[in-house]
Amino acid sequence: MATIRKVKWKNAGGKVSERYQLTYIDRKGKRHRSQFATKAAAENERIKIEAEILGGTHVPESQSRTVEKAWENWLDYLYKKVALGKLERTTARHYQTHLEKHIEPHAISRKTLSKLERADVQEFVDDIESQMSHAMAHRVYATFKNLLAYSRARGWLAYNPCEGIKIERGSRYDGEPEVKIPPKEEIKRLLETAKTDITGKSTIIVRLMIFRGLRISEVRGMPKKGLELNGKASKVKITQRADEYRKIGPPKSRTSYRSLALSPEDVVAIKKWFLSAGITDKTRDDALVFGNGAGRPESYQNLINRWWIPLLTKAGLVKPFIDEKTGEQPIDPKTGKPKVITNFTPHQLRHAFASLHIERGIQPKQLQSMMGHSSIQVTMDTYGHLWKNVDEEHALAVGVEQQLG
Repeated sequence: MATIRKVKWKNAGGKVSERYQLTYIDRKGKRHRSQFATKAAAENERIKIEAEILGGTHVPESQSRTVEKAWENWLDYLYKKVALGKLERTTARHYQTHLEKHIEPHAISRKTLSKLERADVQEFVDDIESQMSHAMAHRVYATFKNLLAYSRARGWLAYNPCEGIKIERGSRYDGEPEVKIPPKEEIKRLLETAKTDITGKSTIIVRLMIFRGLRISEVRGMPKKGLELNGKASKVKITQRADEYRKIGPPKSRTSYRSLALSPEDVVAIKKWFLSAGITDKTRDDALVFGNGAGRPESYQNLINRWWIPLLTKAGLVKPFIDEKTGEQPIDPKTGKPKVITNFTPHQLRHAFASLHIERGIQPKQLQSMMGHSSIQVTMDTYGHLWKNVDEEHALAVGVEQQLG
């Protein structure tokens, strides 16, 4: 049972001060005290605490911590999981970026978890919605909710203050869809240019991403045993990938484990590359198909600078980067060559894969399976707008008008 009493004291100058002291004993028998400027404030806190104690959810303020301190503990926990191989380093780094760039600067990070209320969370959500894209706000808010779930599991937070609070603003307010699909003309030009690579490497990598929908990380981490060349039954099996730090690990999600049929053209390109790379029947099954000279995964940045940009340049799919202040084309310190702007990234070849298959009439569930998306929701959020049939909608609109005509 909590009690409230008025306490008075004199300071060194003889001035009398008074506060309302709330005293209660928690479920573990420990006594707690806190003071309030008004009796109404103390009474409101008493009602809240008694309800929490009765429901078994109360966390004394002395046992709680600020949001900022909680995420410091959470990051330590995440990186311990990384060290144990239970979490990808890239995932932990993404969480850290959200925390440091978007949560820590906000006033909510200084809030004590035991005092965190829905109004605080709603204010945070309103702020991030107004400062970033709809998609980015969703990701940051998801990180924040994961942080609070971690805090609740450790007894620092009594209840979920995010309950019922969502990112309400629809993606329609962000203008055009974020997915940028390379034009067919540019894809054709890229494929033709890839064929001029006498080693066959460019052709097979581009084909695996455009026609089979592989992620660049899956290409970089592909082992020899992932390619089964058995005539009409030839296929590529995705069982691992290389992350940003060149570490081989499992695919991005459980559903990213998949098997995809290869065309005769794919098989020809693969055999040509095997011949150039010295990959034979005696080569170890776990050897990387596109590894570097030391047999390790090629770093993403090296692949971009040494292969992707030169390929796009040869295909005429880059343009000079001009510094607005000097009017000159600066030298890229990473490549030592004049800086350029590329038309698209390797990942956008997956978007090309999706759009080409949607044009051919593939169903969402089939596309999810082929792309290895973690859920059908991911597929629909990314490509749902591409299933829109403009001709059919036009015919329906005309038909409705004729019914009234």
